[in-house]
Amino acid sequence: MFDGDGYVAKGTTVENKRELRKVLRAWLDGSDVPTIGPVANYGGKPWIVIQLNGDQTVVLNANTKGAAVGEYVKDA
Repeated sequence: MFDGDGYVAKGTTVENKRELRKVLRAWLDGSDVPTIGPVANYGGKPWIVIQLNGDQTVVLNANTKGAAVGEYVKDA
């Protein structure tokens, strides 16, 4: 689920919002990096794939910040 640098593994796919919350909570609890993926020169690359209602796919980009993740997890 995570790589050696503390990022969520690129291409992680979740099947619903509950699984997304579980992955993000684990990342918040176990990592101190500021974003879910490495940003380098360009952070707008798809990192986590979320399947919604079986026919919709959305992504979180690598530059998604921990503060935003924390707000989502708290509200979810």
